[in-house]
Amino acid sequence: MIMIFLILIIFAGAILSLVASKWGNSFQRYIALIALAVDTILLLGSWNISVFPSLFKHGSWMFEYQTEWIHSVGASIHLAMDGLSFLMILLTLILGFISVLASPKTDDEGFYYFNTLLMIAGVIGIFLALDLLLFFFFWEMMLVPIYLLMVMFGKNNDSKVSFKFLVYTQASGLLMLLSILCLYFIIGRNSGIYSFDYSGFLSYSYGIKTGAVIMLGFLAAFFVKLPVLPFHGWLPGSFVEAPITAVITGLLIKTGAYGIIRFVIPIFPDAFGLFSNTGFLIGIITIFYGAFMAFVKDDLRLIAAYSGISHMGFILLGIYSFNEIALQGVIMQMIASAISTSALLLIASSLLKRTGTCNISQLGGLWEKSPVLSGLGMFFAFASLGLPGLGNFIAEFLILAGTFKVSIVTAVFASLGLVAAAAYSLRIIQKAFVGHKNNDLVICDFSGIEKITLGSLVVLLLWLGLYPNPIFDRSKDTVQKILKIEAPIRDFPVKVNKDEASVKTDKN
Repeated sequence: MIMIFLILIIFAGAILSLVASKWGNSFQRYIALIALAVDTILLLGSWNISVFPSLFKHGSWMFEYQTEWIHSVGASIHLAMDGLSFLMILLTLILGFISVLASPKTDDEGFYYFNTLLMIAGVIGIFLALDLLLFFFFWEMMLVPIYLLMVMFGKNNDSKVSFKFLVYTQASGLLMLLSILCLYFIIGRNSGIYSFDYSGFLSYSYGIKTGAVIMLGFLAAFFVKLPVLPFHGWLPGSFVEAPITAVITGLLIKTGAYGIIRFVIPIFPDAFGLFSNTGFLIGIITIFYGAFMAFVKDDLRLIAAYSGISHMGFILLGIYSFNEIALQGVIMQMIASAISTSALLLIASSLLKRTGTCNISQLGGLWEKSPVLSGLGMFFAFASLGLPGLGNFIAEFLILAGTFKVSIVTAVFASLGLVAAAAYSLRIIQKAFVGHKNNDLVICDFSGIEKITLGSLVVLLLWLGLYPNPIFDRSKDTVQKILKIEAPIRDFPVKVNKDEASVKTDKN
């Protein structure tokens, strides 16, 4: 039941925030913070719950809950939590709490926090759902609140940005729904059991060609959310239009990687392996494209957006490398890049509020005028380039090490992306914080709340970089469970035994 409460508490907070708008604009923020804090405490209470396997553990899941939902079509409310979903939900709650703290005053705070919490509830549902119709419900549920936040609370009220976001996400979501229905009817007609349950999809062998076609629908939705080239068009404008909302929007990016790990690899292991060479190519292009665009842009919000895209290229490489080292790096990158990108967005929003601009070419010499803001900005710029001692370095190192075991050439090319990351990160530092001082610029330093908010993200990145073992321990079972799936056949030469490369017709 803990998983039901994780969703319902946030949903209840959303409703209360909307109702509280009738009492004035002073309660909604506190309601949102309380709901997120209660959820976080509830989740952290289960951190070591697996030490009591006889009481709490359900097979390979920490928690599992299932009940009928739409009996006529075989849909159920099937929720489950393992180490990966635990970490993703914790990340969601932490960034959600920080985004609420950093949110500016608005004319309709009740509706603002209603949509913010509704979006967070949808993201949590995605990380828990094992019925694919329920998963699709949560997938669509989180999109509408983001669209409304962009339309009603965006900086420039740019309808093109919100429309582009809606088109990208809805079109790709439709393709995923079609793929889910294909699986549903194929299994139903062959087995006589019509169900959307995850376990049923795992137990059926689709054939490589059929599986590849159906898999593309899932990949379209997940690639848009990552996003990787050429599915990234919705992201930069979204970061510019609503930088605080984009902190939460950044969580949507993690749902893409999560979807590939949770659904694509286990359901389509053979078809997934056929696209490994293509996945590596897209990953490399995404790394360099994102880094190049981050280097040539002056708006800090756009730099954060394109640096995040570049980081997603590393995630794609790690996923397609398909070994324990790389997948552990992927999970660490999902967490660390979300933190560092969100922090840059918060700093951009603070600069915009104080100076009217977050154009780094118009700033300069901020170190002398606002040392705390500048120090934090420099820290997160160093985090983006993968400075040793921080979580980003651990993530990228593991991904490159895992990729090296599979393809040396790919790993070498990807490592050059670290040089590109250093270029745009050092440009931020030189232009905005330690470069030529703009004497006409008047700026005040961070307030106490801002110091606490961004300082907590500093602590998290340092903890991930200096003591990452709790993350690895929590995600180890999930990674090993994925690796027990029949190893994908790759479309590039790898030295393996014939028995290891053979395709089994029946999946265990």
